[in-house]
Amino acid sequence: MAPTFKKTQIGLYATVGEQIRAARESQKKTLAECAQELSIQERYLAAIESSQFSIIPGDLYARAWIRKYAAAVGLVPEHVMISYDRERKAHTKFAPHKETAQPPHRLVWEFLTLRRIVAILIVLTVIGYAAYIGYQTLKPPRVDLSIPTTGFQTHENSIIIRGQTETDVSVFINKERIVLDARQQFSEEIILHEGLNTVLIEARKKHSFPFVQEIPIINSGLEQPQTGS
Repeated sequence: MAPTFKKTQIGLYATVGEQIRAARESQKKTLAECAQELSIQERYLAAIESSQFSIIPGDLYARAWIRKYAAAVGLVPEHVMISYDRERKAHTKFAPHKETAQPPHRLVWEFLTLRRIVAILIVLTVIGYAAYIGYQTLKPPRVDLSIPTTGFQTHENSIIIRGQTETDVSVFINKERIVLDARQQFSEEIILHEGLNTVLIEARKKHSFPFVQEIPIINSGLEQPQTGS
């Protein structure tokens, strides 16, 4: 005579795990007994009963084991698989939102470790220092001139250009190199012709951009009358 099992009332929307666990308990079977009977590890049967299908190694195994487990506890496998498909569909629908909500923030904080922050600061410091050195190397030398204002007029046939510059700078007036003293000062007399004269002052330092300034000077050629005492 075939054994009979006590039927358990299971809700219409019971999960796969709830259906199988209720059926197993109605038969007074333990997980260990079912695992031995079905040759399936007990932890996988427990995962099925708790609907934690991610623990099972793949959907193919999950479907085969659920069918086998359902039949062993007196359930109709096809009916249980309908519930399984419904649960999987619900999980697929809502899981992406849950998984994609946190990673962007988590990835930022994972990247910004103390070691990486220090490394970034060191790199920025090196780049800033290199940029400063490059600017100091390439910028035109400083030249302080004591010269007439623009449009200066004179009746003299010469004018003296005075100035001071930095160390290791070469100064040229009208393309002629000027001798500098120990304090990097210079004083040069320039001969003027009648009319408009342009005095070109240049200063160069190794690897730097040049300092260039043009000074227009007008020689009227007229001497101022002297007044008697």
